[in-house]
Amino acid sequence: MPTGLMQLFQAAGLAGASGHRAFIPALAMGMWHHLDPNFTLSETFAWLGDPVVMAVLGALTLVELLAEMNPDAPEIVNLSLKLPKLVSGFVVVAASVGQMSNDNMPAMIASGILGAGTALTVDSLRANVKHSVDESLADTTDGHSTKVIGAVETAWAGALAVAAVVAPVIAAIGILLLVGIWWGGRRAARAKFVACPACGEPRHPSATACPHCQAAIARSA
Repeated sequence: MPTGLMQLFQAAGLAGASGHRAFIPALAMGMWHHLDPNFTLSETFAWLGDPVVMAVLGALTLVELLAEMNPDAPEIVNLSLKLPKLVSGFVVVAASVGQMSNDNMPAMIASGILGAGTALTVDSLRANVKHSVDESLADTTDGHSTKVIGAVETAWAGALAVAAVVAPVIAAIGILLLVGIWWGGRRAARAKFVACPACGEPRHPSATACPHCQAAIARSA
């Protein structure tokens, strides 16, 4: 497979992993820099392999995991985690491009911006998937499903980050799998929609007002 395409898959996998857990991909790149002689960070991003930086990234990963596993965490916590994901998406994709073309700064910056956008997009998709799954399980599991989903998501982010370095094609497939789950969830949700008694447009069965005509809907409807 052409090197450019493999590099694209690698960047997509790293950015996607950043969308799940902001600090795991950067930590994985630092670890791989020390463990694999065939993977060397460029001088621009060699700081990712610094032991102090790696220790900080490890601690931040733990903090992010605990925040995601806490069902009572305020919404501001989730919003505050979006900025690290944006920054991480930029850094890891720019770093993966930089190790092959360190002198091409415009390409690195453009790739970094694309990585940041990909990370935020994946973050939005995974939040929707997590919400729909957790919503159906939270009551029956007494809130424990949030902790389990958080742990599974952390493991998935780690696997995606490693796959992006070792087997980029698998990482790209992992991103497509997330998109497929999100798309399937949306279709399943829309299949449950009912027609608004006022305008006839589809709306959620538990909605109290139609999102199309804004008409109030009685509970008996």
